[in-house]
Amino acid sequence: MIDFSSFLKELYPFSDKFYITPIKENEIDVAEKRLQIKFPDYFRAFLRHIGLKQDLVSTLCVSFDKIIEASGELPKEIAKEFFPIGNSWGGMLLLKKETIDNKIF
Repeated sequence: MIDFSSFLKELYPFSDKFYITPIKENEIDVAEKRLQIKFPDYFRAFLRHIGLKQDLVSTLCVSFDKIIEASGELPKEIAKEFFPIGNSWGGMLLLKKETIDNKIF
């Protein structure tokens, strides 16, 4: 798993050049309930340290509402296993939904 604390320490000298908005654990829990999914652990860590409203990764959705909106655009077969987190060059960026038998990392 990515050590986001170390990553952010490396970026600290440039912290006036970017912004991040970490998301609280309880807000992530609420979003999972709204989306009816379980985020992979590495994505939860990303959200806790960096958040969606940020300018380190320009292709991510900027809110959970945008993820929900984009989820409605997925074909049902794809939506069974994946959820959107952004878009790039006209294509969606997808993450595999977390399940008990599908631990990533």
